[in-house]
Amino acid sequence: MRRIALTLIMMLCVCSIAVAQDVGVNYSDMYRWHGWRLYEENIIHTSVNAEIRGFDIDAVGHYENEDNDLKKMDTSLAYQIPLRELIVKPSYGYVFLPGMDAQEVGLTLGLPGNISPRYSIYHVVPDNSQNGQFHVLGVDVFIGDPNDPNAISAGLMAEVTYNDGVNPFGQTVIRDWSHFTAAAQLNVPFDDIILQPGIMFQHTFDEIVENDKNDCWYTIGFQYRF
Repeated sequence: MRRIALTLIMMLCVCSIAVAQDVGVNYSDMYRWHGWRLYEENIIHTSVNAEIRGFDIDAVGHYENEDNDLKKMDTSLAYQIPLRELIVKPSYGYVFLPGMDAQEVGLTLGLPGNISPRYSIYHVVPDNSQNGQFHVLGVDVFIGDPNDPNAISAGLMAEVTYNDGVNPFGQTVIRDWSHFTAAAQLNVPFDDIILQPGIMFQHTFDEIVENDKNDCWYTIGFQYRF
């Protein structure tokens, strides 16, 4: 399975680079995956993104700054069904996590607009534990036009997650509301380069996910649009 996944990832990366619409690099002092704290500090994220006939292709690598080691990699393929009154976006992703690999099959339903509520379900198939799902209720708020390359814009996000049986670190099963996440990001354009400082907050409901109930971390990144 890993060999097949690596082949798929390489194909997605080549396609993304060949028709890339933006590439980026981002620094954060922490990294979480669906609420789970994977790395404590100094994480550099490199990404490439392309949109081809409605398909979004993403490849993201996560490096620990101290040893320049690739710690985690995400690849995803998503398609937004062209409906006026509803956002319908199925997706598939493959992720490399500490001690395990996992496949994610997702579906997002949302409403378009500057205030966009959404519901997402992700069915996760790890290679070392039971299958499970994440159910995410969220809302995205857009201030300004993020598609205008010359305008300053901002994005706000809030979401709450129900974890239905996914634990990347062990066999303890969790079936409960696991955490709440909020984030804010500013987009400041400089010609073709966009500066993106941001801040994230997580309040954890379940101690299996995190002992520290409240956690806050920052990110700063650059995005280059072709």
